[in-house]
Amino acid sequence: MSLPFLTRRPTVPAKDGASWPHVVIVGGGFAGANAVLGLRDARVRVTLIDRNVYKTFQPLLYQVATAGLNPGDVTMFLRGLSLKVPNMRYRQGEVVGVDPERKVVTLNEGQRGDQELSYDYLVLANGATTTYFGTPGAEEHAMPMYTRAQALAIRDRVFSELERSSREAGVTHDKLHVCIVGGGPTGVEIAGALADFRMQELDILYPEMDPGTLRLTVLQRGDELRSRSSATSTASTPPTSRATAGLSPRLGHGVKEVGYDHVILDDGSILESDITIWAAGVAIPEAVSRWGLPQDRRGRIAVDDHLQVKGMPGVYAAGDVAAQDEALPSSRDPRSRPARPSRSPSPPTSGEGRARSSRTRTSARWPRSVAMPRSRRSPSWAGSPDRSAGRPGSACTSRRCSATATSARSR
Repeated sequence: MSLPFLTRRPTVPAKDGASWPHVVIVGGGFAGANAVLGLRDARVRVTLIDRNVYKTFQPLLYQVATAGLNPGDVTMFLRGLSLKVPNMRYRQGEVVGVDPERKVVTLNEGQRGDQELSYDYLVLANGATTTYFGTPGAEEHAMPMYTRAQALAIRDRVFSELERSSREAGVTHDKLHVCIVGGGPTGVEIAGALADFRMQELDILYPEMDPGTLRLTVLQRGDELRSRSSATSTASTPPTSRATAGLSPRLGHGVKEVGYDHVILDDGSILESDITIWAAGVAIPEAVSRWGLPQDRRGRIAVDDHLQVKGMPGVYAAGDVAAQDEALPSSRDPRSRPARPSRSPSPPTSGEGRARSSRTRTSARWPRSVAMPRSRRSPSWAGSPDRSAGRPGSACTSRRCSATATSARSR
């Protein structure tokens, strides 16, 4: 058994590392970070490039935007990957050019200007960005939620407007209208989080303001709302439940124009909107079109079954930026994996037992070196004074304390 203080962590590159192939990975998201981890034991030099020094767990950004989580709870320091992958180096910057013939990427590093970096293998995993579909006024007045900074901007704007409304509550009785454009997973999640906040915390944090002051509207061009956790439509929710939650969906109407304090729908109607949150969709960055790579009609890079860019050996694309002619079997589809063996001594005989034994875990994961944050953590400002109430070993063991702790964890 080796003692940690007597062993030395391996250094990289090794003595012969200068001759190792150089792998450049653009983007430190899910695809990029997992590509780094996959090269942990390979005899290659890895350079990870990202404009941010952190990786963001985007499915939980809506909780940052509604103050349910702190920004650090959904981010990971990218240089921390080198603790698990010692052959990795990190460079902060934005890739502005790719030359597959010379095997060079052009990296903008701010004050240093543009720098060229040669590679032997290139992995493009720079993801997608917000698209406004050419809607007039959307880019100027709507607030997207695709990065950590954008989620923080929404949080600050929402609570600043609530403070303003609380000061004017006894004078003007003005309403605070929030419009969420887009009824997909992002729009539904942030709308639900704001509706829960309205019902559960608004009257406690702002006792001088009526909870009905906050009005929420979800605008969806289609006829149904879609959540991330299920493919079923949320349009089947009874109208009385939506009214109770303070959430008013407007289905079948697109957004024609976005103003400073209003939204114009495609039928000409005008909705008051003090805060417009844009969750309508994403697109590939425009810079990708200048790299001379094959793209599909949506701008994604065309790859083969091995994620290699078509006609360009040594260049790969993964994640949101990549597109295949025929999608591979989804990891979320139980039919794409062999069924897990049952833990019972004898195989299940009933149909229900066979279905239960073939279920697979489908939750999204962080890389192995990072702990997955809890997606249902209670807001830091909504917890009870005694956070140990109801836990094993706590001095408070009453039924009321246990119920309080259970309720806080379930938010």
